[in-house]
Amino acid sequence: MHNRKKLALATGVSLVGSVVTLVCSYPRNLMTARALGPDDLGVLSLASTIIGWCSVIFGLGLNLSIGRFIGENIGRPDIVRRGFRWTVRLGIWAGSVGAGLLVLSSFPLGRQILHQPKLILVLIILAVCLPFDIIKEIGSKASLGFGLVKENVFILGIVVPVSWTIMVGLAWALKLGLYEMAWIMTISTIVAGLGSYLSFRSKVGGWSRSDLPFDGRPIVNIALVLLISNLAYSIWLKLDNLFLGLFWTSREIGLYAPAFQTSYLLTYLNAAISALFSPTVATLLSKGQNKELNNLSQDASSWCLYGNLSLAITLFLGAEPFLGLFGADFVAPEAITALRILVVFFLIYSLIGAMPFILLAMGGKQRYLAKIEAFLIFCAMLFHFVFTRSYGVIGAAISTGLALTVAGLLRCFAVKRAFGFLGIDRSIWKAIVVAVGAYGAAQGSVLLLPDVVPVVKLGIIFLSATGAEMLMLLATRERSTLSLLHAIARRLQQRSA
Repeated sequence: MHNRKKLALATGVSLVGSVVTLVCSYPRNLMTARALGPDDLGVLSLASTIIGWCSVIFGLGLNLSIGRFIGENIGRPDIVRRGFRWTVRLGIWAGSVGAGLLVLSSFPLGRQILHQPKLILVLIILAVCLPFDIIKEIGSKASLGFGLVKENVFILGIVVPVSWTIMVGLAWALKLGLYEMAWIMTISTIVAGLGSYLSFRSKVGGWSRSDLPFDGRPIVNIALVLLISNLAYSIWLKLDNLFLGLFWTSREIGLYAPAFQTSYLLTYLNAAISALFSPTVATLLSKGQNKELNNLSQDASSWCLYGNLSLAITLFLGAEPFLGLFGADFVAPEAITALRILVVFFLIYSLIGAMPFILLAMGGKQRYLAKIEAFLIFCAMLFHFVFTRSYGVIGAAISTGLALTVAGLLRCFAVKRAFGFLGIDRSIWKAIVVAVGAYGAAQGSVLLLPDVVPVVKLGIIFLSATGAEMLMLLATRERSTLSLLHAIARRLQQRSA
């Protein structure tokens, strides 16, 4: 069986990183919403979507390919250093070209296509950060591939969110507006890019004049295939803002943004576990240990589901008070319903969507992944054209949720075809029992509670759901949970000894 202690420690680090990132970054979203209101927040969200797409397009898939390249050459520091340097240079060049093109296209996008004049200047400001955003992603994936988990968490999970949050707080206190917030995003991205780059370079050593020229074809060949799947994923996941911008107003985008940002909290743990286990997946695949890989995938998927369950229940039952934290203007019936719809779909995605993506990407099945993600663009566009065009914010939530579910299912079937296993614990009945029990306990606490401060109410819901979940997991003797607890217990015994 795979090393439970190693998995437990990795999961612990991922949990710490996710919690730190959440605690440091989420107040920023609240203050930004309160400072801007639904209309300007909609413009900023739309601009962020466009910048995100540009980052993926002009990032050329280098962030994913460099992580795999470093994982495969971990014992050859000279090759790692030269490959990283070559990748960074290409990323800076591509990002600079993308920034120039974005500035030129900002005028037709803001005036003729999306009919948002404020969008023009916001896109010009954010274009400055595009090369640094690409370098941030390259440095982050390189650090994880090299095993620099703590350094990566410190820079991207603490330094950047804290500094960004402080600047947003000052902008809120000084009653600054949309364009100042855009500059804050740009400055924070520059800090993240430089920090991520310098952290990795300090570990692998500075550039040497004696370094031989590097042939980047191994990185590019992987990157171009991964680019297609990564770009397709980024496009279909964020088509909601585009269709809301095309058929509705910036207010609808602004109302939808907090609902999506809140439900997206359920992906923090998924991303952390998937990223941390990527090198392990690559190692097991290279050795042909499919049984161990299946065990790893089952455990990781279960941890993603159970780790997100209490939060999902809290957001579902406490949707109204939670959205109220963004400001009274955001507590609208359509926003509350959208949040609840998204939470349910993101929880399902926690189980079926995260690990299959990593298995296909690290297992040389990038073409499977690219075909799936490309097909999902068509599906997402169809969903949004039917639902978002007709029902606005609620339709966008339904469309995004359906696309997430289809993505997870298709990836699972692709893993089954490629490796002979689904990678998901088949004792799904236990998950259903645990979810129903935790939800019942949380709902009971809501009915028995008197009117209290929203934050206190959310805390009580979360604690009751978490307590019930832990009891149900122990009662059903859920395999992945018990193995994790045993590994942690062994670790504590070793330390005490």
